[in-house]
Amino acid sequence: MKSIASLPIFLAVAAAATTFANVPGRIFVPQGGRGACGSGIENTDFAATIQSNLFANGSHCGESVTVTAVNGNSVTVTVQDLCTGCRDNSIELTPSAFVLLEPLEDEEITVTYSL
Repeated sequence: MKSIASLPIFLAVAAAATTFANVPGRIFVPQGGRGACGSGIENTDFAATIQSNLFANGSHCGESVTVTAVNGNSVTVTVQDLCTGCRDNSIELTPSAFVLLEPLEDEEITVTYSL
């Protein structure tokens, strides 16, 4: 007979996030295009695209992710797209989200985030 007492421990382990530290964060400009998660993405949205090794057939679609730059600024975005040309573990942000971390002139910055 299985113990119900072990259930909370399993759920806590299953919900554990992976942190990606000091990875590239870039800007992307969707201009209303439809993301791989199925919804349209505007430049004014707080949205992100993640690299294909993390996309996991869309399992992170709609997930909120807090992205923090090395300067300490952070922003919370929603995963809405797959980035096929991104480097492993990198993340791309819409202009509205990116500008809260660094000026738009910086096309790539170092960030930390968890999925």
